[in-house]
Amino acid sequence: MTEKQALGRPVFVGFTEASRLFTTVKRMKYDREHAIPSSERDTHAISVETGKSSREMTDEEADVWYLQLCAELLSKYPHLYQSIFG
Repeated sequence: MTEKQALGRPVFVGFTEASRLFTTVKRMKYDREHAIPSSERDTHAISVETGKSSREMTDEEADVWYLQLCAELLSKYPHLYQSIFG
């Protein structure tokens, strides 16, 4: 038991790079499968490259970003990629 747990304080568990990437790809996959236009997507992820969220991007920009994120997920965390795409 940690000191925080012993004192009854909540233990903060931060998001990891893997969890952020996994969640973003999974959500974007859902949006694409359901043909949700980028302007109506509910996302908080922001592209470091463009400084835009997928909601602010054109559909073409969002597609390029999605494919880049998928490739990153596959290369860094293939087991997580497989859990989304089988």
